[in-house]
Amino acid sequence: MEEIYCFAGNPLDRVSERRRDAGWISSLLDEPSTKLIPLRDLKPAIRNGTQMALDWQPVGPWLEAIAAGATLVLLGIAEGRAHFALDATGADLPPDPAIENIDVRTLAPLITGPEAAILAEARSVVDWHARQRFCAQCGAPRLQSTSFSARRPGRDHARRPRRACLARPRPPSPRRAIFLPCRVHGTG
Repeated sequence: MEEIYCFAGNPLDRVSERRRDAGWISSLLDEPSTKLIPLRDLKPAIRNGTQMALDWQPVGPWLEAIAAGATLVLLGIAEGRAHFALDATGADLPPDPAIENIDVRTLAPLITGPEAAILAEARSVVDWHARQRFCAQCGAPRLQSTSFSARRPGRDHARRPRRACLARPRPPSPRRAIFLPCRVHGTG
C-alpha cells in the first residue's frame, strides 16, 4: 500500500480563474458559509477536544482585523464554501480557553491529510506575505492586492530614486510540487 505525504492532497478548488476578481472575492466574505482559519505567529487555531481538527471560524468576528489590514488569503472553495487564512498575529480578540495555537509541523501528523494540506498552504502563503512587505529592489512598501493573492507597489513606489524598479513578487505557486521517492512493493 502506498502512503500519501501528509501535506499532499489539498481538496480545495483554488479558483485560479477568478482570483483577480476583487469584487467576487469580497462578496465571498459576506456569505455566512465562508470560513477562515486564523494563524497567530503562523500557528493555527485548534479547538481542544477529543479529536484534533482545525478551528474554522466565521468571518464576522474578524472583520475589524481585516479592515485594519490583516493579511487575508483566499485558500479555495470546497462544497460551495470559501476558505480563507488570516494572519491574526496582531488581532485584538479576547482569548478563548477552548482554543490553542499549535505549530504546524507538530500538528500536521495529528490531523487528517486533507486538513494538513490546507494548513500547509495557509501557513506558507501567510508567511510569504509577511516576508514580502517591502520591495527587494528599492525598499518601498508593498500592499496586499485587492484579490488577496499578490502584493503590489504602494503609493511611494514610483517616487523612489530608482524609478526603473519593476519587481513583481508573487506568492509560492501551487503548481510547484515536492516529489518524494517511493517504492511500490514487488517492483524492486
